[in-house]
Formats: sequence, structure tokens, C-alpha cells
Amino acid sequence: MSFKEIAVHQESYCAIFSAGMSSACVVDIGAQQTSITFVDEGLINADTRIKLDYGGDDITTSMVSLLERSSFPYRDLDLAKAQEWLMMDNLKIKICTLEEHLVASTPWDFYRLKSEGLTEKYNFRTYDENILAPLVRSHMLALLTTVFLRYKNDQL
Repeated sequence: MSFKEIAVHQESYCAIFSAGMSSACVVDIGAQQTSITFVDEGLINADTRIKLDYGGDDITTSMVSLLERSSFPYRDLDLAKAQEWLMMDNLKIKICTLEEHLVASTPWDFYRLKSEGLTEKYNFRTYDENILAPLVRSHMLALLTTVFLRYKNDQL
């Protein structure tokens, strides 16, 4: 492969311009860590960058812990098994949110693949577990507010 040129950019810079914006707060939640960066008119402010050792895998384990304490129907859950981790990770993607108006008695379902090739369907309800799971380790809204206020104070 022969390249004439190469451009290297930080992911937060690329994220805002791919969304058609010049300023934004970029929150990148990975599996193992979360990074928060403020970009103002295309410039990344290094003082606002925060990296947390908290990611999507932690949200999955928090959600499982909350569901097991409530009336979660699948009692033999073992997150050490890859198939069951993937099942719960997909369930996290489906039900977890930070939108407070979604706190309600909401019905959900998921399917578990059995070893014989059959599937079992489970039904359950959540009230606030789908919002509490992302907030168990750190309250993102409070963190974002703190970073934003620090950034605005530096601008004055």
C-alpha cells in the first residue's frame, strides 16, 4: 500500500464533524473506559478531557445485578459463559437508557439459546432498573455538568 498523505485526528474531533457540528461535548463509552471531551469551534480543549475506568461492560454487570435483585425470570445466569454475556449485553443495548421519562413498568422479553438448539423466551418488567444500571458507578449527568462548568469558567 502506497499512500501519498495521511491525516491523524482525535476521535472526538472526527465525531463532531461527521455529525455536522463544530462544537459539542463528545462522550465515548467503550467497553472498558469512558472518555469525555469538549470541542469548541473545532478546537479540542485539553483541560476538559476526562477518562474514566468505567465502560459498557460495567453497565452490563450493574444491570445484571439490579435485575437479579428484582423479579428477573432467568435464575441460572452465569456471565462467565460467553453466550450468556452476549445475551445480557444485547439486552443492555435494548433496554438501558438515560431518559428519565422512560421510568415506568415496562414489559421486556429476551430469548435464550439452549444447548439442544431450542430457544426459550423470557418475559419480565422493569421500573427504574434500565435507568439505574448506567448510573450505578457514576452519575454521568453530574459529571458532564461539572466538566462543562469548569470549561465555561476557564473561558471567562
